[in-house]
Amino acid sequence: MVTTTGAFSSTSTVSSSKGITSSACSRKSFSSVSRARRIVHDPRLTWNTQDIVRTHGGVPVLCKSGHAFIKQKMREVDGAYGGEMSAHHYFRQFSYCDSGMIPWLLVLQVICERGQSLSQLVGERMRLFPASGEINRRLTGDPRAILARVRGLYESKAVAIDFTDGCRSNSRMALQSAQLEYGAARAPQCRVTGE
Repeated sequence: MVTTTGAFSSTSTVSSSKGITSSACSRKSFSSVSRARRIVHDPRLTWNTQDIVRTHGGVPVLCKSGHAFIKQKMREVDGAYGGEMSAHHYFRQFSYCDSGMIPWLLVLQVICERGQSLSQLVGERMRLFPASGEINRRLTGDPRAILARVRGLYESKAVAIDFTDGCRSNSRMALQSAQLEYGAARAPQCRVTGE
């Protein structure tokens, strides 16, 4: 959330501030459109986002992480807003482009309307939906093999498994592989989020 609020350092705060920003953005988006209000979000943290969207009368739409995927899905479903845990925020009325300034202004509006500090608003969401934030680890093995092993361990115990972007179990844990650059080398990495 650093791009929108500039004041967060812990990953758990980041996950809740995403929800606060989503709340402000989706609420503002809802007031300016009359057709179905679909809000596109990535699968890394879902419960907080889905709760906010539904509370404001919207329809949450799950999408693979990444700006190209989010923008494409927004166009497919006529989404008013799209957001990622990485603090990227896309708006239909802004030509589906990413903006950090629009969410920041909307968050300020919510702060003024409610008369609460940002830490109070974030704290409220954290109490409702505690989350780990994104935990990144370098891998020494094949990411696909590691994902398959985790799936084998938990699949029989899960109520549901989703493969939108990696593997999610009951929307409680998301696990995905990634290639991140370290200098000139690319290293396989595993990303885990827990709700």
